[in-house]
Amino acid sequence: MHSTNVENGTTSQPTPETAPTGVPTESVTAIAPTEIIPPSGTPVTSGPSAFLETAYEPHPDVTVEEVTKLSDDDLLTGLKKQHSKTKQEIEAYLIYFDETVRRFSAAQPRSEGGQFEHKDQPTLPEAFDAIGRNYETERKRASRYRNAKNTRLRRLNPPSFDEGEIVKDVNFAECVFISEPKAGKAEIAPVGGRLDDVTTVPANSLVRVRVKRIELNDLILCADDDKQYRYIGKGLLECLDISALIKQKQERDAAAIRERQEQTIANAKATVAGKARHNAGLREEITKRDHLLVTEKPGKHRKRSHKPKAARAEKPTDPKPKSKADLDKEKQKAEEKAKQKVQDDARRAEIEDRIRAVIAPFGVGVDGNDKSVFLGKQSADGNEVRLQQEPTS
Repeated sequence: MHSTNVENGTTSQPTPETAPTGVPTESVTAIAPTEIIPPSGTPVTSGPSAFLETAYEPHPDVTVEEVTKLSDDDLLTGLKKQHSKTKQEIEAYLIYFDETVRRFSAAQPRSEGGQFEHKDQPTLPEAFDAIGRNYETERKRASRYRNAKNTRLRRLNPPSFDEGEIVKDVNFAECVFISEPKAGKAEIAPVGGRLDDVTTVPANSLVRVRVKRIELNDLILCADDDKQYRYIGKGLLECLDISALIKQKQERDAAAIRERQEQTIANAKATVAGKARHNAGLREEITKRDHLLVTEKPGKHRKRSHKPKAARAEKPTDPKPKSKADLDKEKQKAEEKAKQKVQDDARRAEIEDRIRAVIAPFGVGVDGNDKSVFLGKQSADGNEVRLQQEPTS
């Protein structure tokens, strides 16, 4: 609590309240200035806009409809009086809250085994539960009020500046703080100005400009040119030129990118060339196959059976006598086979005739032994070339 000596005008430092257990409580009590409410009908001109205080008295059962019908003076009067009442009620509430915390937060006794034992009075959370309130909620409420109150009291005190410190005024212009001629006032001068340019302004209107302190050999990066500087003392900065190194690194990266692009293009060209060679080989193979189909006899390249005749199954030496029905079936099969052979021969002859008719315009023919012969073709000079026929055996 603050204690003030009226005779000598000295004020002692605040001392935190201590609970019986030796743990300081969280109460912070500050002396609030005494507020004197003028009588009704007194014009209040402390702010930028004056109003006439009326005889209106706020009451706890006020409603929104009632407040909306009030005049401006009655509304402001009710707000001011209710603020005073609420402030007094909160201050009284904090007194009860602090005493409750001090009384019910005493240490609980423990048994020989170290277990907590219930004492005659309830614990701190149980005490708040008994009145239908939550301890954590009420603790945060009291803490928020005290923090807001301390912040308001700190704002009432004007800031202190050092001589020669750079500050900003209400127009956000940088000025130099000269001195404090009296409480709440400050003398400032423009940066680069003279003592004749000093003006006096309220100290609350000034804002301190943040100054960065640098040590010797500290590095500084400028935002305008992205260059690095080293502080070498006496207000001098040394520029660290790393542009050549960065340029070499960028050129190396560009060369690597070009190399990868060239390699990608070369691989793509190789792939296209490989596909072209593959397609050309396929076309050549198809041409050869078509030429063989046109010029050679059907069935010439028919694969022979790899099984020798000796490996075929031998007929039984003593065949079982066949019945008349079996003999009739074999005879019918032989007739059908002979008939089919005649049809195949006729079909083969028809195919050969068609082949001769197709290949005759190309200078290719078949001799009497069914062998392919070249009747003639034109050379590169346009001369006719004749080939001798193979001798017949």
